[in-house]
Amino acid sequence: MKSYKMIITILVIVIAGIGTHFWNKSQKENSEKTVKIKKIDKSIETKEINKTIKIKEVNKTIETKELNKTALRIKMKKEGVILVINNKKYKKEDFPKEYIELKYREKKKFLSKYLYYKVALDLLKNEKEKYKKEIKEAIEKKKSKFKRIGLTIDNLDELILKLKTAFYTISLQEVLKENKDLTNKIENFYKQHEKEYTYPNSAEVSHISVKTENEAKDIIKKLVESNATIEDFAKLAKKYSLDIKSRNRGGYIGKISKEETSDAFFETIWKSKENSIISTPLKKENYYHIIYLFQKYDKVKKTLMQEKENIINFLLRKEIKDWRDEHFKSANEKIKVMVYDIKI
Repeated sequence: MKSYKMIITILVIVIAGIGTHFWNKSQKENSEKTVKIKKIDKSIETKEINKTIKIKEVNKTIETKELNKTALRIKMKKEGVILVINNKKYKKEDFPKEYIELKYREKKKFLSKYLYYKVALDLLKNEKEKYKKEIKEAIEKKKSKFKRIGLTIDNLDELILKLKTAFYTISLQEVLKENKDLTNKIENFYKQHEKEYTYPNSAEVSHISVKTENEAKDIIKKLVESNATIEDFAKLAKKYSLDIKSRNRGGYIGKISKEETSDAFFETIWKSKENSIISTPLKKENYYHIIYLFQKYDKVKKTLMQEKENIINFLLRKEIKDWRDEHFKSANEKIKVMVYDIKI
């Protein structure tokens, strides 16, 4: 009996010892886990603090840069600097005086066009010199056409015209240089489309399109009584014409034929006097038209030489566009531009 009690006592002691061991081990592990968690929490907390510091530093840097930009913009505007291209300043006096009178949107529109051609041409200085004669002829041809149809262009328009024409002329000449077998292509194209180069009777006209007959009659009366020129006609077209497509060209449409309009409409024009305003409004669809007739052309078949320039432009239009796009992209990557007059 005593030995039985002794065995039980020993077992209790052993079990208690094992329990104590595992309890101590568990406590130790929990303590280690707690320490690790605290370390992790501290590490996370440190990282978050560092992130916050970095964000504050980045924000401060951005804020400083913006303040610097604003300060620079104010400084440049005080100096009258409109833009800087590759560290070269362009001031108000470098632009036509009409620029100063433009509103924000008009300035933005003008500068977008100006920079498109300007940055590309800045990398084409050798080509500008090389094709100086061709560029001059192309510009004069454009200006002559505008004058003929009564369009007066201000100094801003002329500036864009010169840049645009120079860029196009250079692209055309450079593409022509790469197309040495073009003569055969032009001849073959003309032969394939020969029927299309027979033109019916046609009339070259400008028009002012209005909604009512009375309005048309009032405009005709005003033009006749003032002995209006084609320039006067173009101004009224810009002011009153409902035809958006031709309005900005002073109402100029170009050549029209009987096939493109009604017989009565064309016949009235065909019977009228050249270089004059037709005295009665002509109705077409739901509009009344005041017509200025430039010239009448009898049915004719145009020769290859007469159509050569049009055919070249048609055949090479994709190559010319690709050439211009490539050179503008290249210029845009190489030339640094900052605009200070407005945000663009």
